[in-house]
Amino acid sequence: MENEQLKLKTEYLFNRVWDEEISDEASEEYLDKANELIAEYGWPKVFEAWNNYLHEKCISPDSVVNFANLYWTYCGDLYSIPEPHKFLGYMLYKIDNNMHEYSNGDIIESLAVNILSKAGYKEADLFLNPYYSVNKDSKLLAAVDFWKSQNA
Repeated sequence: MENEQLKLKTEYLFNRVWDEEISDEASEEYLDKANELIAEYGWPKVFEAWNNYLHEKCISPDSVVNFANLYWTYCGDLYSIPEPHKFLGYMLYKIDNNMHEYSNGDIIESLAVNILSKAGYKEADLFLNPYYSVNKDSKLLAAVDFWKSQNA
């Protein structure tokens, strides 16, 4: 029952268009609900639910970019995650590793910098490596290849 509630609450948060015109109050409400979810279930369970949503519901490249923008909006990038290259590689795989073809697709690069830096991956730290690019990150490219092989 707990997992079903977490899944339903996750769907509520992510089943919207990230840049839709909503009031400041509605925007705050979404962010509050995301924070409440993390407080109630803990980040590891919430991340698992959000990652499952990504894999199950985000079929098109545009839906993946939408997910990435909402993940950013809900401050998911502020938390550590298991296998960050695999998580980010999946998003890149789903958009065919072409962030600039999709409206606001560059959010994935921003997420990568934050998530990988938080994970201690110094190559993605822009203070240490100002020329970092996901398209040149061998670990991310390997993760993209992994997802391609899994879904071939």
